[in-house]
Amino acid sequence: MKAIILAGGQAVRLHPITHHLPKCLLTVGTRTVLDFQLDTLADNDIKEVIIVTGYGADAIREHVSRCRTEPHITFVHNESYATTRAAYGLWVAREHFTEPMIYLNGDLVCDPLIFKKLIECTHPSATAIHRSAWDEEEVNVIVDGEEHVTEIGKQIPEERSWGEFIGATKFSKEFLDNLIQVLDQSVSQGNTNIFAADAINITINDFGQTMHALDITKYLAIEIDTIQDFEEGKRLWKDYEEGNKDA
Repeated sequence: MKAIILAGGQAVRLHPITHHLPKCLLTVGTRTVLDFQLDTLADNDIKEVIIVTGYGADAIREHVSRCRTEPHITFVHNESYATTRAAYGLWVAREHFTEPMIYLNGDLVCDPLIFKKLIECTHPSATAIHRSAWDEEEVNVIVDGEEHVTEIGKQIPEERSWGEFIGATKFSKEFLDNLIQVLDQSVSQGNTNIFAADAINITINDFGQTMHALDITKYLAIEIDTIQDFEEGKRLWKDYEEGNKDA
């Protein structure tokens, strides 16, 4: 199993902090977000990671070359990062979808147990869901009685939402094969401005792929989209580290 990290966004909602720095290199606690993800993947025996870059690509490459020896990193650059969304970032890396894969958004910091539970989940494809208060700005999911995701996206109303997609997902090889077809069709039609969650949703519904909803509500999970998220994330992570230190 390998992993892919989407780290190419411009992070305009984090300006001015990210004027010259991609948000995956923001520091939360004692590590950057990217180092947290890479360390946690390595701790779970993930030996190969693809990082999709865009904005701040040189800074990410320099940081990795200076600070990392493992896991093995392959960079894929999205030249069109300024005019495309995350699904296109997946598409430019599609040749690497050769085995089951962990997918991460490059702004996620969370309890390392979430990675472990996702990787060890017995379901071939699964996505971590946080059952937090509904927010129309977030990607939400609908889940059936068998804990299968039936719909995922920003259009889901509060009364039907089961929880929030946090951008940590495990794909089976079969799911990835169908996902590539969805991405190819989207790009061929000139539709490069869709979210990764939209492509996942189409794969579930058009190809009948099963995606297990892994409830990780009791674990800390922080997505850093805004300056407020960043400040809150630093506070929550400090509390988390101090709590573990005392445990």
